[in-house]
Amino acid sequence: MAQGVRHEHHRLAGDVLAAQGLLPDRVPPEQVIAGITANMPLGEIPTDGDVADAVVFFASDLARMVTAQTFMINAGEFPH
Repeated sequence: MAQGVRHEHHRLAGDVLAAQGLLPDRVPPEQVIAGITANMPLGEIPTDGDVADAVVFFASDLARMVTAQTFMINAGEFPH
């Protein structure tokens, strides 16, 4: 329902603003996310929880033999 409300609000605002020579455009959030994730090997944007999991790992004894490393929590978008 919220998406429908946003769409209708944008359409009505467009009618009002067009009369003043302004042409508002909008890209739906799902299209933005699809564009961002299209080239990511895992196909999704890492969440805050994904980053937190890496931090917990680094802070744990499991990482006791890890030194001078950088974890890239990026769903494979920028492989190194």
